[in-house]
Amino acid sequence: MNEHTSLSREDLNDILQHADDKEVHALATMIRTETEVRPLQHPTSQTLLVPVHDPISGNSFYGGEMLATAAVVEVAGKNGWAMVMDDNAELALDIATVDGAWAAGLYHKEIHALLLKTAVERVRKQQQDGSRTADTKVKFDQMAGS
Repeated sequence: MNEHTSLSREDLNDILQHADDKEVHALATMIRTETEVRPLQHPTSQTLLVPVHDPISGNSFYGGEMLATAAVVEVAGKNGWAMVMDDNAELALDIATVDGAWAAGLYHKEIHALLLKTAVERVRKQQQDGSRTADTKVKFDQMAGS
């Protein structure tokens, strides 16, 4: 991901949910201190039905519910939105603030730095988790030879 890569707002929201909460909060606080941020929808917790695709029938069904918190703010005339897992009003407001700044063309360098750091950390963690999983796989070909 480079600074000129087109990034969807959904991707921005997803990556920021995996960022360090304190870093997201610090960035959102800086934006709120230096730019006018106006809440349009205060954080609201709600349950969402989670659709699941059945690969056999090709149909979808609802596999359960998920708790999420959504918030909408206005940053320099642009709307920022976030929906985060669980009941986390502060994180929803922080991510909405960062999203609004991104939409307004503000703080791209700072936001991009946090996104890049988080994306690299996610890949590293996924590789580490994959390595741990690979170590636990049963090696049937080796068992047959014993």
